Amino acid sequence: MRRKNSCYLSIIAFLLIISFLFFSSPGLLSASKSAIVVKYVEGAVGESLSELIPVRIKIVYLVEGKTVSRNPPIMAYIGIGVYARRTVVNNEVELYLPPSNYSLTVFLSDRRLPTWRDIIKISSPLHITVIYEETKYKPLKIEIVGNHTTNISRATVTLGPINGQRVYASLPVLYFCDHYGNLSKYPDLPESGDYLSALPYYMRIDKKDQTYNSNNESIQLISSPYSFQFLVPADIAYVIEDPSYVPILIINATIREVEHKNAQHY
Repeated sequence: MRRKNSCYLSIIAFLLIISFLFFSSPGLLSASKSAIVVKYVEGAVGESLSELIPVRIKIVYLVEGKTVSRNPPIMAYIGIGVYARRTVVNNEVELYLPPSNYSLTVFLSDRRLPTWRDIIKISSPLHITVIYEETKYKPLKIEIVGNHTTNISRATVTLGPINGQRVYASLPVLYFCDHYGNLSKYPDLPESGDYLSALPYYMRIDKKDQTYNSNNESIQLISSPYSFQFLVPADIAYVIEDPSYVPILIINATIREVEHKNAQHY
């Protein structure tokens, strides 16, 4: 019986020695530690820091040429390829990306404003500025054709040439007199200094083709005169053209290369 107990004790001692040697092995300890060390680099997985290029993006929002502060502020959502960032408009963000061609997408939390998309080539540090600007545009001509049978009239608005890379229009704001001489507005929505249009910019009225100069900046295009029609109440007798306007949204973007020595690196 004593021989069996001593045998069991020998086996247990042997197992304890093996366990101690196994878990105290330097190679195994270092492997265990390295498994929990994680490095985060804003860029593609496997890319070295020397291969990442800084890209600075600024989103600007203007109303009649002036910066408008909102509460809550308008947020800008920026996507470059599979990378995404969020910032407050009139601020800028910076990303470090491997050289390649990317699809760049910008959309704002103000759902009235359309999304801006373009293809960019990243081979050197870039500064990209995307400017959204709302402006009141005086139409060349406003025509009203009444239809008292349906109690709805048809309005035709003609716009002159507009400078801009991408130009959108919203529903015109018309001041008019009815058949009794009463002054009214259509659409009858409250005005605000922060909004030229309470409705989305739903019509794109610029030319679709674009060219670029040697600095990779879009050349501003001049759209041809543009006319569109919409329905208005039949009680519009005549339009007062001076205060009437068409809310226009112009989106311009500049892509500027900067020297490597001015770029910041991690």
